[in-house]
Formats: sequence, structure tokens, C-alpha cells
Amino acid sequence: MIAALAGDTSALPRLERALSAPAPRDRAHAAVGLALLGAEASRGSIERRLAVEEDPRAFRALALAARSLGVGVDASRLETRLADPETAPEALALAARVSDESSDRTRRRLRRRARRALRADDPRVRAGAALALAEARDRTAWRALVALLEDEHDAVRLAAARSLASLDVEDAREALAARERIERDPEVRTALRAGLDPARPPPAVLTGGEALYVRIAAAPGVRDVIDVDVLLPDGRWLRTSALEGGEVLLPDLPAGEADVHVRL
Repeated sequence: MIAALAGDTSALPRLERALSAPAPRDRAHAAVGLALLGAEASRGSIERRLAVEEDPRAFRALALAARSLGVGVDASRLETRLADPETAPEALALAARVSDESSDRTRRRLRRRARRALRADDPRVRAGAALALAEARDRTAWRALVALLEDEHDAVRLAAARSLASLDVEDAREALAARERIERDPEVRTALRAGLDPARPPPAVLTGGEALYVRIAAAPGVRDVIDVDVLLPDGRWLRTSALEGGEVLLPDLPAGEADVHVRL
């Protein structure tokens, strides 16, 4: 991982081999390392691993790497991951990238899944579904996204506001204005205002280029795997695991402030 951070491409063969390591944590770290290196030559390896990965932590890391490197995915292999709250946001983001070569039936089915996920119990899933609908350019989902502007979680409202701004639906502006008048969270207010100004380019739902590095100092006796939630300025709610030394590494992130929360 240090080699990946340093941009040392000689680490590529080791990282690719580690995608098939017995330990899920090693596979997850290998995926992050390949994304940090921007290893487009490894896209095929990541795509193949995504198709068979069953561990939630490793799948999330592979999905992040796939997004960073522009890897496609076979939508038929996402059903199990779409049904699991631990991986549904990442699976929804991958499903939103289904190619134009996919059947209309497949695209409609995946969009229906995303709309149902807007009502999920897990707020991370609701936020992920909102962003996935925006990436899929599903402008017909605007009413369902407007309903999320009343969500109790700031991160979900942010995702909904970002998505509505990106979709730029004129009929949604009245609801955006009404929410902007009472919204207390400054990030959400900024996203709402972006949706109200059609002359201003809407915020990109998916942008990248930055890397996040933080270190978590764990007390003695804390469990081996420390799970971390990272809330990004573009509305994404990522879930990842710290390395053995407590480091958290995430590639291809938007510029801006990120909130890091250790999951207890």
C-alpha cells in the first residue's frame, strides 16, 4: 500500500495477485492500491474479481476501484449485492453505469431497484440510491428525490439535493426553494441553491482526483477490523475499513471537506 501511495508501479503485479488472496481484507487493500495507482491495465482483473466477490468489505473496495478506473460490470451479477444493505449503495452506483448495450428491460429493472432503495431503512442505502438515479440520468425520479429532502439524516438530504441539482428538473425547483428556506445544514443549503440556479452548472454527482488519508489511533483491545464511514462533499457515503495500523485510504475523491466517523 505504501508503494501505491508513492506511485510505484512496480507494485502492480503484487497487488493484482492479492486480488485473489484468501483473506478478504487483503483483497480489499489490493483493490484500493490499484485505484491509488490509477492502474487502468488492471481493469480486467478488477472486473473479474467483482463478478465473484462475496465479502462485503472486499466488494466495497472493489466497487470503489471500479468507479475510479471506469470498470464496467455485468448487471446480472449484482442482485445479491443490491439486496445487502452493507453493499447496496456501491452496487447501485455500479448498476447506474450499465452500458447502452444492456437491454431496456435490464435498465428499467435496475432503476426500479434504485427507486425502491430510496425507502430503505438504512440511510446509507437511501443516499446511495439518490446518487445512482442521478448518475443514471433518471429525471422521472424527481418526485421521489424531492421526498428525500425531508429525510432526518443530513447526508441523505445532501444526496437528494445534489441529485436534483444534477438532473435539473424545472418542476422540482419549487420544492428545492421551500426546503432551502428552512434547511439548517450549510452543505445541504448550498446544494439546494445550486438546483435553483439553472444558469449555474449543476454539481457533478461523481467527480474525482483527490485521495483521502487519515489515521485512527485505536485503544488497546479494540477489535482488529475498524470500520469507518466517510461522508463526502458530493453526497456519497462510503464505508471502508482501516488498515492494520489504523490508516484509512480512499482514492479518486472530490475536493472539499469529508466527515470521518468510526463505526462503534
